[in-house]
Amino acid sequence: MKLDNIKTALKNLTSEPMKVKPKEDMKKAILLDDDSIFCKLLKKDVEDKGNLQLETTCSVETFLSMVKLNNYDVCLIDYDLYETTGVDVIHRMREFSNIPALLISSSQSVIRVDGSESHFDDFLSKWSDPEEIVEHSLELCRENGDAIAVS
Repeated sequence: MKLDNIKTALKNLTSEPMKVKPKEDMKKAILLDDDSIFCKLLKKDVEDKGNLQLETTCSVETFLSMVKLNNYDVCLIDYDLYETTGVDVIHRMREFSNIPALLISSSQSVIRVDGSESHFDDFLSKWSDPEEIVEHSLELCRENGDAIAVS
């Protein structure tokens, strides 16, 4: 009896197509934010959507090292960091990478910063719906194609 139940369960599992997107097809993003709780919450929400693989860090130096060593499609950077600002981090990153940068902030005052001079590609409120953050990130990937490292 138990064997029949297992066979039926396996048949049901294999008869329906998987709707999970393969990991190799997912866009890869990195988030720099000094709020570790926000990082964990956004990572869970974003990865639940299934379109974006998100790595997170709270350290500027770790972020810069990770961007150098990995091939990310987009980065999300908090504007208000303990050590510096997201704009300063983007300036440092632009010395070696042209990865699309989405600046996020809980403050609306950053909107007055000119993105072209600051080298970020888009701005969103930190408290936007996670789906909106995913959509903006994927749109930046589409607009910029494959980001290449700057020698």
